[in-house]
Amino acid sequence: MNRAQRNRPAPGHARLYSKSCCHTARMTRPYIVLTSILLPILIVISPRAVGSPFPTSQWYFGPERILEPDLRAPASDTDNPGRPAIAFDGTNHLLVTFRMMNNSNTLLGALLSRQGSVLRSFELTQATPHYQRPVPALAFGKSNYLVTFLSGGAIRGMRLSPEGSLMDGPGGFQISAEDSLASHNAPAVAWDGERFLVVWQKYGFASAKLQIRGAFVDGSGHVFPEFAIGRSNWQANASIAFGDDQYLVVWEDNRWAAPPTYDSDLVGARVTRSGDVLDPDGFEICRAPEDQPSPHVTFGGTNFFVVWQDERDGGYLEPRIYGTRVTRDGVVLDGPTAPGGQPICAAFPVHSPRAGYDGHRYFVTWMLNGYQNSQNTSPAGIYLARLDLNGVLLDGTSPASAGIRVSAVEPACFACRLVYPEVSFDGSQYFLAYSMNRELGGGPLKDIRGRFVGRRGVLHPPAIGDDGCIELVLESELGQVFVLEATADFRSWKEIESQRATNLVVRFRDCPPLDDRNRYYRVRQE
Repeated sequence: MNRAQRNRPAPGHARLYSKSCCHTARMTRPYIVLTSILLPILIVISPRAVGSPFPTSQWYFGPERILEPDLRAPASDTDNPGRPAIAFDGTNHLLVTFRMMNNSNTLLGALLSRQGSVLRSFELTQATPHYQRPVPALAFGKSNYLVTFLSGGAIRGMRLSPEGSLMDGPGGFQISAEDSLASHNAPAVAWDGERFLVVWQKYGFASAKLQIRGAFVDGSGHVFPEFAIGRSNWQANASIAFGDDQYLVVWEDNRWAAPPTYDSDLVGARVTRSGDVLDPDGFEICRAPEDQPSPHVTFGGTNFFVVWQDERDGGYLEPRIYGTRVTRDGVVLDGPTAPGGQPICAAFPVHSPRAGYDGHRYFVTWMLNGYQNSQNTSPAGIYLARLDLNGVLLDGTSPASAGIRVSAVEPACFACRLVYPEVSFDGSQYFLAYSMNRELGGGPLKDIRGRFVGRRGVLHPPAIGDDGCIELVLESELGQVFVLEATADFRSWKEIESQRATNLVVRFRDCPPLDDRNRYYRVRQE
């Protein structure tokens, strides 16, 4: 038997790595030995030793897939097809984008499995005029999706079943009020358990005001009267999230702007389920120098979390990603009081952040703009990072090195960029969708791509309490079953407890009697 054969793990088992320990003093941490992330996971814990480093958890990546091909002829315009929209219904994801080709503007849908396989692709409607981007947004409600989009100068909506079946007539229904002296754009939508709230920007030709408007839509497609969200003269690019019985709407606002640049800042307003705007003049979220465009908001169980593209440090050419938590009372928690916000990613140039919440942490995705041969501070592509509920970055030692690269520009494509990421969470892993922006002809057309990303083998430092009980917390994919076993001689193992992962976490606790503390533990996956 050669060396490689001797070191190979037995079938059905992961390799066991051990490390001797130089301390046998009174225990402050248990000794941990962890296999590779290949399953089944096997952990051995000795309560008699200390000094072992804990293993680092690992990211895993699903295959990158083309979700919607042939959307636009190669061009440097990144807004066509721009950002896809994506949401999860408890079983599958729905992705919505559009194809702008041959004087036709077609809104498209794709039903995706948790693993990112395209289960079904279909046309939703033809948007008009053919040269105007539909800029879709969507959310899942109690039993159906609501897709919102721009067509004919108005904000429209259509409902889809979880199977992707259209529930409304051709073209859906109009959401924005009829107004021949106004134009509408940039919808966003959220669900509150009873109704959807759709927000968008409205420009009045006579008043020359750009303002955020809103309207509720119930599950049957009934549209309630439109109402104003804010009262300043220039508001744009709203984002919306619901949590703890109220919405938070955030937008770009230039009420404090001065010539010649007229830079925008960030403002928010809370809205109740009944449509009462609790902050009719809005409250300040970020008022830093230069522009703060592209805001996005999510709810994290206790606080809202807002991210945006920020130009205070490097101007228009070198934007960073900033963020802050916001309480349900409208208090900004992170960063200096005056400008607001703290850096999440300081590599540059980074653009177009999106935020979410996975039940335990916030997560943020963004694009680092550049081509395959870019000389950036980090390689160009799509990135993802997590933050704890205190707003502390978990992926990267500092904002300068934040995040993991989820997808990179194809080496063979000299003039390609990955742009406008969108992210959805399915209860166990993240699914990211983004646009492949090809900019030179002679090859494939632009498309939307995506892949799932997750973490496996995330072991929290075990602890032994004053009562001698051993506690172990293991993060895993939803639904996986783990068994805690104990032995004194490594020949026979006794099952202590079996648990199925719920909320991505398995928690084990064992309290051996005083005369039976000379035992070892392992965790295996069934």
